[in-house]
Formats: sequence, structure tokens, C-alpha cells
Amino acid sequence: MTVTTQLAQKIFQIGYVVPDLHAAIRFFKETLGVPDFMVWENLMLEQQTYNGTPGDYVQSIAFGYAGDMQIELIQPLSGESTYSAYLRQNPKGGVQHLGILVDDFDAAVKAMTARGFKIVQSGCHGDTRLVYLDTGDASGTLTEIITITPEEQAMFARFKRGEWTGRQ
Repeated sequence: MTVTTQLAQKIFQIGYVVPDLHAAIRFFKETLGVPDFMVWENLMLEQQTYNGTPGDYVQSIAFGYAGDMQIELIQPLSGESTYSAYLRQNPKGGVQHLGILVDDFDAAVKAMTARGFKIVQSGCHGDTRLVYLDTGDASGTLTEIITITPEEQAMFARFKRGEWTGRQ
């Protein structure tokens, strides 16, 4: 199988951009039954880019689980990013991306760009790397390709099992 035929098997996340992170968390917990969220306030990634230039944007994010699907909630706070652009077009918020967790980040990004999809945002957190590709015309959302360090994967697994209670 090629990298692109394997990508659908690696979808693990639905990413929402929201105008109010804490209101969105309440909705997902109280209405949909998501047990808990891991929250990071005022986050700025390393080596951020937006539309091919260095990015200067800050956001707060929260991660929760609905079954095996990771729910990511993102509230843009400052600067231009795919998040702020999405919220301008959709003031109430909504599904902004699907996240695909890959082992071979470079091969997955190369496979997607070879198909004509443009990188619109990127960044990293240590060895965790991510890019957003403009797949909106094909799917209605962006596609995030991400590779997560084993330590962060273990943290998410503990959280999913209810064993991680830390807050950032």
C-alpha cells in the first residue's frame, strides 16, 4: 500500500475551531458526554508558519476523547492563522480539520503535496510536528498531518484511560 492509501486508516482526530474554548468544553462534556478535556492556554508552537511565512499566532487548545476519536478544540487568541481565518468565515465555529497521525511525517507530507495540496500552516512542539494542508475543495476541511512523540502519545493514552489529571 502507498502512503496515501494508508492515510484514512490513521485518522484519529476531529479538530474544531471555536470562539469560546470553555463554552465548547462545557457543551462536549455536558451535552455529548465527553468525560474530560486536557487544556493548554495561550499556546504558541515552535517554528510556526502560516501561508509560507513565519507565523506569530497564539491559541488555547483542549483535547478530549469520544470513544477512540480525539476531539481537539482550538480558540485563536491573536495573530493570523488557519484558526483565525476559519473563525472569521464561521463566527460560531465548527469542524476545521481532520487529524491524521503518521509515523513517517515526511513521506505523508510529500504524498499529499505531490497530489497538489498546499501546506497552509505548520509548527512543532519539540519532536512533535504538524502541517495543515488545504484540502477544503476536496473535503470541506483542512487535513492535518501530525507525528507525535512517544512521550506525548503515552500522555494521551493515560488521559484517555482516565489516568492523567494534570492541567497546563
